[in-house]
Amino acid sequence: MLAIDEIMTVTEKPKNKRQDPNFTKITADIEKDVAAKTRAICALTDVSLSDAVNEALKMWIETKKKDSNFEI
Repeated sequence: MLAIDEIMTVTEKPKNKRQDPNFTKITADIEKDVAAKTRAICALTDVSLSDAVNEALKMWIETKKKDSNFEI
């Protein structure tokens, strides 16, 4: 039988993305206008900037995979 602290370790989820091993931090230089519009849309739609950028990058990757011979 598992001890309580072992059960907590098995079922505990990361508290935020920085603690989640499936995420990594990246830095990019973005045009001011694009950044301002992105922040505004995120605020209006209650979407985090991280989630918006992640979604945009996933869509960009899929487009590149279709348009090119990338094997990712």
